[in-house]
Amino acid sequence: MLFYFTGTGNSLYAAKQIGKVLREEPIAMQECIKNNAYDFNVKENEPVGFIFPCYFFGLPSIVIDFISKLRLSDFKKPYIYAVCTCGGNAGNVFSLLKHVLKQHGGHLNAGFEMVMPDNYIIQFNLLPDKTKIEQLLKEANPQLENYLKYIVNQKDNKPKSGFKPWLSTTFTYPFYNLVRSTNKYYANELCNGCGLCAKHCPCNMIEMKENKAVWKEGKCTQCIACIHRCPQKAAQYKGKTESRGRYVHPILQSSSN
Repeated sequence: MLFYFTGTGNSLYAAKQIGKVLREEPIAMQECIKNNAYDFNVKENEPVGFIFPCYFFGLPSIVIDFISKLRLSDFKKPYIYAVCTCGGNAGNVFSLLKHVLKQHGGHLNAGFEMVMPDNYIIQFNLLPDKTKIEQLLKEANPQLENYLKYIVNQKDNKPKSGFKPWLSTTFTYPFYNLVRSTNKYYANELCNGCGLCAKHCPCNMIEMKENKAVWKEGKCTQCIACIHRCPQKAAQYKGKTESRGRYVHPILQSSSN
């Protein structure tokens, strides 16, 4: 059983590749949340995986929300693994995940970092240039092949730990909740009312009014799929993104879904 959350496609790619090897179809966390579907049966010897991006060296809010409501039945302590896609390193994210799982009767057998193109462009412009993006996508495959050796054989793997990952998460992750407000998002004059941003928003925080995207008041998970996946480059974050590039993993580039 394989659950994933993705904004721009990095984690979807990882989930699809793992799913091919394990012969299972990845399940989107955001779709489960939208459909209020949290009950799943785990078969004997079936591994349970969580694939997600790292935000501020920590867990996306939507991942915490999903795991806190997830109900797995018909199993006896399955092998649980996680793959976190990140721009450089995932900090202490797996310790946070262990804590969330433990709170709900779970555990973590293995955790893996998968370096992919960083696409956080609203507070900082962390998007690499085209050449670097191509290099990172190419280098991601051998990383995943190595991780699959552990996953297929259900081998434990202790995620990276130490002072530096702890420091990164401890001093950075608290800012994540502070910047999740939707009040700085907007659609400029290029918006043609296609509605794709509303469709892609995992938090249902975008609606169409008078044929234009409008963000609801509140907090989102800040995946910024609305910005990166807008075909018109109309979705923006005030004062930050008008002149910055966009990124969508090739697995999503040819699809409007």
